[in-house]
Amino acid sequence: MNTKLLKRCIIILIIAIILICVLLLVLINIANNKKPDSIFKQPDEIHYDAIKYNKYNEISYAYINDQQICNIYLMDYKSNMINNIEEAYRELDKEYREKRFENIEKFKEYIAKNEERIYSIKLARFQVRQGENGKKYICIDQYGNYYIFIETAIMQYSVILDTFTIDLPEYVEKYNKSKPNEKVALCIDKFIKNVNAQNYTLAYSMLAESFKNNYFKNQESFENYVKQNFLGKEQIEFVQFQNEKDIYVYKVRLNSSQNSENKLEKNFNIKLGEGTNFEISFNMQ
Repeated sequence: MNTKLLKRCIIILIIAIILICVLLLVLINIANNKKPDSIFKQPDEIHYDAIKYNKYNEISYAYINDQQICNIYLMDYKSNMINNIEEAYRELDKEYREKRFENIEKFKEYIAKNEERIYSIKLARFQVRQGENGKKYICIDQYGNYYIFIETAIMQYSVILDTFTIDLPEYVEKYNKSKPNEKVALCIDKFIKNVNAQNYTLAYSMLAESFKNNYFKNQESFENYVKQNFLGKEQIEFVQFQNEKDIYVYKVRLNSSQNSENKLEKNFNIKLGEGTNFEISFNMQ
């Protein structure tokens, strides 16, 4: 036998011995109810010891109540109004934002006019209601201004800054349950509040078309009139109610909380429409 043939035989023999050894190991593991890959070393089993309680490792749980959440949201939005106006504008409820401010410049004007008050606002009263899409946190500051936070998730919300720009569910419910004289009073109240909030575009849209054509052909003339006659008279006294066909007439006295001598008496004519819609006019004398 030559040398090359001898070397091949030795190599074949060694390979055969290795295969036989591997096969034996596999069979032994199978016999011991182990998987073939268990021949590889497994991590050592880890044992965990219970941590014993002592005064240094006590776990305390913080529970936040509704009042605290209201305060957190109010302070968060206050911070945005002061430091991040763009973010505060985006956080406004979409429908409310479009009706109340039109664009971010109007919102910046609002912030500038109320800057001193915004810096000092604090939570004075609050109410929490469960809505269809989450909780509604109704916050009122020390000046009587509303901040209505509609929560979509923790620390995520949209906000409404009054109760009269858009019809909130609570308003619609109250309106639908009201008698005609009460509905008319609600309409007049909404109109006057929008005037005092200087939301002239929305207030102007409430005027009856024929009344606009006769007295206020553009919004600017309306603004000039209400600034001289209605602005600052936020207290409403409903005096006498009467029905003239499909028009309701309510005699009203408007007063200023700052000046008791600043009074105005007007007859408001209201035509109720579908839902909470209405048209309003008043005597010009």
